[in-house]
Amino acid sequence: MTLLSKNLVQLKELRIGYGVISIIQPGFFKKIEILDLHYNRIQIKKDFFGNETTCYFPELVKLNLLANSITNINNLFWCLENLKSLRLSGNPILSVLNYTFLTLPSLEFLFMSNLGFRFNRIDDRETTPLHVHVLMYGFLNWIRKEKSIFKNYPELYHCKTPPEKDGELIKDAIPTNFECSTDNELFTAIATSLSLSGIVFVIIFSLIFRLRWHIRYWLYLYRVKKKGFSLISNEETDYKFEAYVIYCDNDLQWIRKKLLEKIENESGISLCIRDRDFEVGKVYVENIIEKMTASRRIVLVISHDMVKSSWCLFESRIAQEKCLNMESDALIILMVEEVSEENMSSSLRAFVNSASFSKFPTKEYDERQFWLKLTKLLRKEK
Repeated sequence: MTLLSKNLVQLKELRIGYGVISIIQPGFFKKIEILDLHYNRIQIKKDFFGNETTCYFPELVKLNLLANSITNINNLFWCLENLKSLRLSGNPILSVLNYTFLTLPSLEFLFMSNLGFRFNRIDDRETTPLHVHVLMYGFLNWIRKEKSIFKNYPELYHCKTPPEKDGELIKDAIPTNFECSTDNELFTAIATSLSLSGIVFVIIFSLIFRLRWHIRYWLYLYRVKKKGFSLISNEETDYKFEAYVIYCDNDLQWIRKKLLEKIENESGISLCIRDRDFEVGKVYVENIIEKMTASRRIVLVISHDMVKSSWCLFESRIAQEKCLNMESDALIILMVEEVSEENMSSSLRAFVNSASFSKFPTKEYDERQFWLKLTKLLRKEK
């Protein structure tokens, strides 16, 4: 420091942090304003800042001695009249005399957390109240518990920063341990519980979404058991419809212009079409069950849109349950578009393979034979 002071006479700021410096000789810096020696091994002697007649740092404003090996600060800062900020946190300071800070009339910010010391008392100053800016909860909590050390506490002890706390009494600005401590057990427990709850909720929601049609199907089975709906069987029954038609909404035009025109209008065979025959206001699943029960057969209209429709797959599952005791001709499959089995779900593929199906012809002159065959099949008594 002595050599630096002789060669760098205009030096205003000196920072030597995170080093292994243990011994440092004093120097005379007339213009230095900021001295930062944090995280070293420095043991400062009482003549470091000046002797009995000369102050080596007359313009010093900020002094950072964070995390060094300083054990005694009594009579150390006696000449630093312009010092505003002092950091002593993390030093093994053993004691502080009453008058230690009385020689610092300009001091505004004092950082003194994590010290190895005991206080007897800190006298107040008769001129300017001490404004302490501390970041550590430990120091603030210590002030609150040992307030007898500070004369005229809390009236003369105010916050300086942050701006919204300027002028506020330290006792009122002391945060709680919950607010300051990042490893607070309660906070950790709450955060962990919320995180686990969120993960469990996401997993459950994902499973419900993925199995939503299975869930609806199980609910349907429960309703069947509760209400006693019968399976499609060989027994003689008075049916309202010859067939219940499962189709996709995108195929509705084909249903109206082709299927209904040829089968109902020309042949007089009644079909159940959900867009027309479902009861308004009744639960959708109840409509499906009741209309299937009132139908002699089930017609499944296969298309690219149908195999992608969740509702159609749901209807197909119900149809599978209803047709467990059926004859082979109780299920009629019409393939209006060429759909490969790879594009079908496993349950739909098994359902389709359980019955013969007819492909709707691509050429118009072949349609007549198609409709004749379908009409004969629908008129056939089981």
